[in-house]
Amino acid sequence: MAAPDRPSTVDLDALAAHDDFRHGVDLFNHGFPWEAHEAWEPLWFAAPRERPERALLQGLIHAAAAVVKARGGANEAARGLVDSACDHLARTTTTVLDVPAFVAALTAWADDPARPAPVIVLAAPTSHDEPAL
Repeated sequence: MAAPDRPSTVDLDALAAHDDFRHGVDLFNHGFPWEAHEAWEPLWFAAPRERPERALLQGLIHAAAAVVKARGGANEAARGLVDSACDHLARTTTTVLDVPAFVAALTAWADDPARPAPVIVLAAPTSHDEPAL
């Protein structure tokens, strides 16, 4: 299978409407963290290093990797990835999702990774959000 095309740029203001981002959220929320990681990674590559969307995407990717590790029984590795995810998420200024609530849920999950992983709840789109092309 060929690698997906990488977007040339990604913008935090349009991220909530971006099909690949939303697809990754759906995958994560339905128990497919590895596939979510794969959906988000091209967006992460396209995000400029200094922009807050890069921290958001890297945090979500690390959260997904933590779930994968926990499912494999590597709970200490999962905890490290949760800590890293929380560090990245703390550096974002997004309103795409309630970051403090997700960080709290992710941290609580890491204390008992046998429980289902937390769900990512996206903010309702605003009237100025436009679908990604």
